[in-house]
Amino acid sequence: MDTNDRKLWEQAEAQVGFKRHAVTYLFVNIFLWGVWYFSSSNYSIGFPWPTFASLGWGIGLVSHYLKVYVFRENDAIQREYDQLKRKQK
Repeated sequence: MDTNDRKLWEQAEAQVGFKRHAVTYLFVNIFLWGVWYFSSSNYSIGFPWPTFASLGWGIGLVSHYLKVYVFRENDAIQREYDQLKRKQK
């Protein structure tokens, strides 16, 4: 496998990993909100307790998205490498 194919493979793995993370987030949060909704004491602390899990995990999910789709590490490394090669000439 050449370098370009390996980079594409790694990017594909990262994107699949993010999609799995997002689906897991969705199903776990649906479950947690369902437990809260159907429990008899869903207003015991004044606001829905699944908010903590949704927001905390949501921050992690957003950072995972940014890493995979916005701030791709391989692109940054390639840009830095190209810049160093231009300076060397």
